[in-house]
Amino acid sequence: MFNNLVSAITKFVAIVFAVIFLVFGVLAVVECVKYKDYVTFEADVIAAYNAPSSTETTNRYVDISYTYNGVTYTTSQQVLTQYSAGDKIKIRINPDDPTELAGNVLLFVFVILAGTFGFISLVLGIVSSFIKKLKTA
Repeated sequence: MFNNLVSAITKFVAIVFAVIFLVFGVLAVVECVKYKDYVTFEADVIAAYNAPSSTETTNRYVDISYTYNGVTYTTSQQVLTQYSAGDKIKIRINPDDPTELAGNVLLFVFVILAGTFGFISLVLGIVSSFIKKLKTA
């Protein structure tokens, strides 16, 4: 009986994590679809720095400047790669609202992969439970 309880709890936890990964993956796909009409531009890095009071390399930011339709925009963006002032960086902007930049595509790819993992885990869990029930029937 104890083994059945542990098995049931393990399956439940696995399903919960699979569903969480799946939900995040779907949300990432929806976000990426939103960016499909964005246009790619090259921006100038004005300054590069870590987030205030942070020593972690994952909190890198750049101040960038770019020109779209004759208007120059300046903003900050979190980046994964280290840049220096004077570097060029590729950005994707919303042509209807040039102040709106697309999020980090690599992060979305990671989340989509996690969602795919969640979907596969969920399917495999359901299939294995079904096969196990067929064998015991």
